[in-house]
Amino acid sequence: MAGETYRFVPTTEGLNAFFRRYEAERQRSGIATGLAHVSPQQRIDTIVTILGLNSAGGWQRNAGEDGQQVWLRYLTPVLAETRDSALALAAAADAGLPGLFEPE
Repeated sequence: MAGETYRFVPTTEGLNAFFRRYEAERQRSGIATGLAHVSPQQRIDTIVTILGLNSAGGWQRNAGEDGQQVWLRYLTPVLAETRDSALALAAAADAGLPGLFEPE
């Protein structure tokens, strides 16, 4: 249902694997070496954003969105500096998110 709120529960292993996939996708797309790696600050910002949205009931699904689309809508501004980075992020998400939404 549109407007229902969710929590996203990441795992450490899931986040680490996701960041590795994202870095691989950035490198594969030809993003410069200096930008190919997810910075420590981006990792922190991702975790803080997830926790903040969880505590505020901020994860909301629009009609027709799946979990991946919701996750990308909220976290693309945190993790992707360019259009190419956003495409790499979406490709990394295709292989799975670093956790699960509750409720599903």
